[in-house]
Amino acid sequence: GVLAAASVGILSAAAQVCSTLDVARDLQDRPLSREWLEGALKLPPNHLKAFSVTACQRSGQYCDLRLALRYAGPEDGLPTTLSFKRSWEKSMEPSVFEKFGDRLLQGAGVRLPRVFCNMSSETEADGSSATSILLMEDLSAAPFRRCTNSLDDLKLVTKALAQFHAATM
Repeated sequence: GVLAAASVGILSAAAQVCSTLDVARDLQDRPLSREWLEGALKLPPNHLKAFSVTACQRSGQYCDLRLALRYAGPEDGLPTTLSFKRSWEKSMEPSVFEKFGDRLLQGAGVRLPRVFCNMSSETEADGSSATSILLMEDLSAAPFRRCTNSLDDLKLVTKALAQFHAATM
């Protein structure tokens, strides 16, 4: 009843927090914490001042959270947004980037996200699936690649994307 009388902004923020509480968790099923993120990013203690969930997408056994980060000190190339992916079906491996990304995409000037953490829990004794977490740089707001007017450069990028798609499907 208290929230019903609050502003729309407060109500919206409370709804977003409640909608992510079940998925913003580590592999031990503890709520996502600043300390856990510092460990995943290999930061010294207290370097991460705060984080917040800015978006949450759910699809069956999969969830993708966008996290905004604020640092106590200089950012020095650290990400300001992350993608925290959690799956209850199978392991999410960044190996597709490792196997094909460097060779096919980076050579064409396409930027790939940095992967900071990729871990899975063990499959349960009853055969239920393991939980997987993938923490990677969020490039959704970043430019795809630098613009060019060269037809040859455009052909190079298109060919690289086609090859990457074929190799990962």
